[in-house]
Amino acid sequence: MQRLAVLAAMFPEELAEEEVAHTAAASAFLVRSGGAALRVSLPQRYPLQLPLLSLSCPSAGPEPVAAASRTLEAAVSKAAGEECCTGLVQTFLELVAAGALAAKEAPPGEIVRDCPMREEIVIVIDHMNDAPAYMRTLERWASELVCAGLLLYSDAGRRVSGVMLVMQGEAGALTAFLQRLRSEMVDVDAKGRRCKERCSTVLCRRPAGTFKPGYRPAAALTGWRAARYASAEERDALLDDVGMLHVGSGAERFGVGVSAAGGGP
Repeated sequence: MQRLAVLAAMFPEELAEEEVAHTAAASAFLVRSGGAALRVSLPQRYPLQLPLLSLSCPSAGPEPVAAASRTLEAAVSKAAGEECCTGLVQTFLELVAAGALAAKEAPPGEIVRDCPMREEIVIVIDHMNDAPAYMRTLERWASELVCAGLLLYSDAGRRVSGVMLVMQGEAGALTAFLQRLRSEMVDVDAKGRRCKERCSTVLCRRPAGTFKPGYRPAAALTGWRAARYASAEERDALLDDVGMLHVGSGAERFGVGVSAAGGGP
């Protein structure tokens, strides 16, 4: 693609094109600098559709990565509908140069306390009868618990199915999220009566930064995003873009010993 050739000429040392083995993205490229890596997936209808970003920096803590991700996402949103790749790469390189992704050291004499453990989780929800209200509830919970989430769903309209929810946050916050999911009224039944969620499954729950050999760590999610997928291949591609497709053991994509959300995390 011509735009990638232009980018490669502008940033020959930092940028590399990546292979795209699915139809969810037209192209993708990776930018590396100072131990940080930014993967950018350009959808088929880019720039009408926003690119998907995946930022990682093993040497930095989750807070600097999350803050830098928010800055990059804001730059993309500000340029909605317009070409933004050049400015995005420049913003990323400026963040690295300014030390935004460097681990912060405590001032002399200050006691360093362990940060709360952060985790990432993948939940499958079979269906939502009242999807708009259900999704608003999940987004509100995520905001209240300071968790980030990516919600993928099939079909359109009021009833959706095949819901995949990727969440990142502190361990206690994710436990509280699961408790709400199984104990509060979040949907309606076939007769329109409010009901609890009884068809959800936790496919994976693991410490943040965990990943299988040969795969990359999950991207740091920020805020809340919901996206519709048209096929299983597109769903898998979206999960792969954030590093949450291959999260099981061996050849399995998801973990062995699946536990129902109704039975505890």
